[in-house]
Amino acid sequence: MDPSIGAAVMRWAPVEVKLGSAQLDDAAAHLRRLRDRVDLGRMGEPSFLAVITAGATAYRRDDGVFVIPLACLRN
Repeated sequence: MDPSIGAAVMRWAPVEVKLGSAQLDDAAAHLRRLRDRVDLGRMGEPSFLAVITAGATAYRRDDGVFVIPLACLRN
C-alpha cells in the first residue's frame, strides 16, 4: 500500500500508486486483501479503494477499485 487517506471522523481509503497498467490487477488484489485484514469494527469500511496510474482513463473496476490517472489529481 502506498498512501492512505484518513480523516478525524474515522474515514480512510487505501491507495496504491502504479505507473504501469500491467500492475493494476496485482494492486487491486492487494487493496482488497488489506481491506479484508483490517478490523472493520474498529476502523470502519474504507471510503474507497484506488489505484493511481499514469494512464489516461478514470474508471471503476468490476471489483469496486477505482483507477485514477495521475493527471486527474492536478489543479
